[in-house]
Amino acid sequence: MSLRKIDPNSVPVYSTDPRNIEPTAAAKHLDSTAHSPRSQVLKLRLETKGRGGKAVTVITGLSAPGDAAENLARMLKSLCGAGGTVKTEGKESEIEVQGDHRPKIAARLRQMGFIIKGA
Repeated sequence: MSLRKIDPNSVPVYSTDPRNIEPTAAAKHLDSTAHSPRSQVLKLRLETKGRGGKAVTVITGLSAPGDAAENLARMLKSLCGAGGTVKTEGKESEIEVQGDHRPKIAARLRQMGFIIKGA
C-alpha cells in the first residue's frame, strides 16, 4: 500500500479554525475599489410581507460594482446554505437571502469590515 504525496500547493477544503479564513473574492474586490467595506453602513432586516409568510433576510446600503455585489451575495448564500438574489437600483444594491440568517450574515459582514445596523 502506498501513501499519496501531499501537494505543497493544496489547501484544506473546509476548516473551522477562524485563523484559516482568508478574504473572499468579494472582499478583495471591494477593498480594491473606491467603495471599501470600512466606509459602508449596511442595514439588515427581515421581511415577510408579500412572500407568503416566508422570511427573507435583506441587506441594503451596499454601494459596489455589480460583480462585487454578485460575489458577496454568492458568498453569503453559500455561508447560509440558502438561495437568494441581488437587486440593483442605480448605484445601490440590495441582497436577499432566503430565511432568517441575520446573526450569521452580520457576523461575517463585520468580519469583512462593514458597519452593520439592525442585526
